[in-house]
Amino acid sequence: MSELITEIFPVNREALPPLAGYLLDLTTDDDPARIGGRLAYELRRRTGGHWFWSRPSRHLVGDQLYTVEQLKQLCRDLWSAPNGVFGGLRTIQLDEQWQAGPGEQADYVALGLADELAEELKQALQPFHEELPPALEIWRLYHLRGWLVQGEPAISLSVSSQPVLKQNLRSFCQSFAWQTLAELEEHLRDLRVKAKDGDLCGSIVRVTGQLATERQRLLALATRESSRRRLEQAQDEEAVVLVETASGKGYEYPLSGLRIVVQPGHYKRLGLDGCRVQSHLHLAPAQRAAMVRSLAQPLQKRRLLKSRAYSTQRAPRLFQRGADLGFVPRLRVGQNHIIEGENGLIADLEQYGFYRPTPQLACKAALRIGLILAGDLPQAHLKAAAHTLKEAFQKFRATVQFSLKRLPHNSREALEQVIATLEKERAVDALLAFLPDREAQPLQREEASRKPWTLYHQFKAITVGNDIPSQVVLFSTLKGLDFAAANIALGLLSKMGGIPYVLAEPLPYADVIVGIDIARRLKTTLPGSVNLTAQTRIFQSDGQLLQYRIADAIIDGETIPTEVLQQLFPQTLFAGKRVLIQRDGPYRGREKQDLQEWAQRIGATFLLVEVIKQGAPRLYGFQPASGRAAATRAERVAAAVARSGSYRPSPSSQQLEDITLPPKGSAMLLSDYEALLVSTLPPSSAATPEPLHIRSEPPFSIREALHSVLALTLLHAGSLRPPRLPISIHYSDELGGLALVGIRPKSAEGTRPFWL
Repeated sequence: MSELITEIFPVNREALPPLAGYLLDLTTDDDPARIGGRLAYELRRRTGGHWFWSRPSRHLVGDQLYTVEQLKQLCRDLWSAPNGVFGGLRTIQLDEQWQAGPGEQADYVALGLADELAEELKQALQPFHEELPPALEIWRLYHLRGWLVQGEPAISLSVSSQPVLKQNLRSFCQSFAWQTLAELEEHLRDLRVKAKDGDLCGSIVRVTGQLATERQRLLALATRESSRRRLEQAQDEEAVVLVETASGKGYEYPLSGLRIVVQPGHYKRLGLDGCRVQSHLHLAPAQRAAMVRSLAQPLQKRRLLKSRAYSTQRAPRLFQRGADLGFVPRLRVGQNHIIEGENGLIADLEQYGFYRPTPQLACKAALRIGLILAGDLPQAHLKAAAHTLKEAFQKFRATVQFSLKRLPHNSREALEQVIATLEKERAVDALLAFLPDREAQPLQREEASRKPWTLYHQFKAITVGNDIPSQVVLFSTLKGLDFAAANIALGLLSKMGGIPYVLAEPLPYADVIVGIDIARRLKTTLPGSVNLTAQTRIFQSDGQLLQYRIADAIIDGETIPTEVLQQLFPQTLFAGKRVLIQRDGPYRGREKQDLQEWAQRIGATFLLVEVIKQGAPRLYGFQPASGRAAATRAERVAAAVARSGSYRPSPSSQQLEDITLPPKGSAMLLSDYEALLVSTLPPSSAATPEPLHIRSEPPFSIREALHSVLALTLLHAGSLRPPRLPISIHYSDELGGLALVGIRPKSAEGTRPFWL
């Protein structure tokens, strides 16, 4: 059995200076964290000290002491800042009773020292950058984050890959024809870019003008000398674009001050080979671990790290494997047959059938499925695809008849006409649409309000809105249909009401399982208010879908109205039940309190779990070197030292040969109610799985929370490959984006999984 090792390192408290905490008195309703973060940045710039905003303690934390008079003068200086950023800041006061805890100590290293460490950490990753001739560079970026590990301060050192075009945005704009700024904007809108000076990254929203008219204004706003020089040297005709960051703030840049960060949806637009790019973005465990080791060295030199990374060798009690959590992959299919493991599902379904067959098959000899083709596809390819799909449905004991219709042109009107014809002439049970890849970019929730609809969204709006089971198949998928056909058939049969499998043993600690996702979007017509769409997917304890529910509201702040909670958790369904609620992301505002108050009112027990998808450091498998392997490696190092006086592996060989993939179900326990979990493995060992960050609300134990997540990854009926997320919240981002723009079923509740 392999050992486990992490990217998390214990912090050496003895190397840290005393820290002071300051309270902010605000006259406005501004988010204290937003003002505190800006204030920390301003103080780092003005004083050279190390400052950060502590969210848990709601303090401005730094390693410098200020007198009362100095703080008053600081406020006076800040009030004159551009744009009135600190206009709502009344006072800054030293909190003499405050003491830095382990959380603040961890954040001091990760946040407070970030600027001071930045150059060394960038240099540590420089050897791992790659060039993809002729046009692309792959940059390796570092990420520091503070953690608490069983109450002790720790930091994680993580790496991500960022593909960037070599040429700047101005040079890129010379590669295509445009006459007006409006035409240029059409080419550039939604491209992701990063500043050549600094770390700003965001998406282009619009073209605001040219430097001939905007130069003086931008020079007055520029804070970096390098930015000012660039503005002064650029030509008058150079265009200026507005870049929107993840926080929603906009910044203006000349084209020459930006570089394009390549996004997966833009490969074709930028003339890049997507498969080639993707292969260089994924990092195998040995590659990634070598980069983390390189990042750790500058911190180790400063004695900021107490020891090496946490591992099963150093802290075995912190780690669990799937079997330790009671997780055994067992599913129940047709004829009450139980299958072990996660492989061979197709053969078992072929032999024993669905746990609950698709209802339409009980009264029909064959299912009628309409095929809609958008764009050009050779007749031979279309015929081969239909044959492959028929065979896939047959494996699941479903005979199908296809009726093909071609779209005369790609529009909603054409779709509506073709779908109406298929329903009238053939009374189809479901629809399959073959679409070009460019017509099928899904809407993420953060893009829902500004991204134009593609044919995919039009198709989904019509079919989901009219409760027609449907599936989209991209042209690129048709090239590998032999591998995808079973997933397509499985997903469509499940959308029609079939249940291929359930858990062999129901979860013993819950009567009902609920996945909840709450999508929010600022409402432009009522400043300060938010459009909220909440969705729940409700399952029996063995994973059978009971129903979904959708509720909308316009709210101020974070609180979910009581009437929305009552819609999502009706008393008739939940009273007296043990209800496991898995939230996509952290609970916000009063969500936890509101849920528990409602549970108390209806006599239920709500077991709250947060499933956080992003930001978790990696876990690795680790095979300790055998005696001879270790000796061989030592001999190589000794020979290198003898030749050059030092040992520095080349980037291509700078890998840790004993680092491997962690087993599925590997977990690191950060506390009794918080953990990192490897919920599934990538299809290839050339990538490293990204764990989920799981938190449970006391008294529900973290081990049961981890078990529930692992169990529900087995039940995705839209794919034979277990997903990373449990089925309760799988596809939440896509569903949230669709719901916010009105793509949803007719009824606010239903029993068929339209999202698969």
